[in-house]
Amino acid sequence: MILIGFIAYRLFGTGLYQPSVIKRGSVTAASETYRGQKVTAQTRLAVMGRGSFWQVEVSPDNWQDCGTDCAAVLRHFAFHE
Repeated sequence: MILIGFIAYRLFGTGLYQPSVIKRGSVTAASETYRGQKVTAQTRLAVMGRGSFWQVEVSPDNWQDCGTDCAAVLRHFAFHE
């Protein structure tokens, strides 16, 4: 069972397996260092097996898991904060 989970994780990480998307949205993050700088990105609620998780697109086709705070993940990737 652990081996199957590991294989699924690796396939998902390399883009060979795409999860089902049940909801889409967007998030805007403002820089704490550079006043007035904002960035907006797409979000999605993905389902893989029995679990669901939120992701944010930090660059084209680069989706990162963001849990409950997608703005913080986007801020980290966009402004390195």
